[in-house]
Amino acid sequence: MKLASTGVIVSTASTSGKKAPVTVRGTKNLKEGTKIYYRGCVTKAGKNHGCTNWHPGNV
Repeated sequence: MKLASTGVIVSTASTSGKKAPVTVRGTKNLKEGTKIYYRGCVTKAGKNHGCTNWHPGNV
């Protein structure tokens, strides 16, 4: 997740070492209404296999 205002990545979450299906949460205390961007990426054995585009959202 990155802040829309600065482009700074403020939170990440990983399923590394967990058996599917799994739910992960990357938490960060942000002010309610903060505009963010988020995306999903697939990485296996340290190799990035691709990411989605960044999608807008609000906290």
